[in-house]
Amino acid sequence: MKKLYLQNTALPAILLSTLISTLSYTGTALAQKTTGVLGKKATAVDVYKSTCSKKITAGSAPTTAFVARIRGIKGALVSMQIKKAANTAKTTDTKNGDAIFGPYASIKGGEGVYTITVDKRGIGITSYEIQTFCNTTVKSATAETGFKHSDQLGPLITQNQ
Repeated sequence: MKKLYLQNTALPAILLSTLISTLSYTGTALAQKTTGVLGKKATAVDVYKSTCSKKITAGSAPTTAFVARIRGIKGALVSMQIKKAANTAKTTDTKNGDAIFGPYASIKGGEGVYTITVDKRGIGITSYEIQTFCNTTVKSATAETGFKHSDQLGPLITQNQ
């Protein structure tokens, strides 16, 4: 009798726990993480396109800013530039190989396509991770506080060196 009771409650408890864990991530579900590798040449550059649009999901808020940061995993120091029209911003991860991202770069550009360029300082194969956000407000220097994420498609790589 006891065994039957545990079997009937264990599975629902596990499913509920999984559901709660999944729902707790919904606030960051629209943040995009992408990893990449730059080739041996010091001039290697990767280029991505990312689209911010309230049309991706019905009822989503319009984008006012695009926010991004980069983390070097292995190899040379990495930098990222984001651009839309005349608006540009740059950030660099100043300590490669740790689990910490470099500072955020943010531009006010509204909805549309943003270009993300990743380069490095030096030769050798270099791996990195980028994190990008389409946001509805610009209130602080971080993407975790003061922002409400809007819809984002990408980043999609358009040049891989």
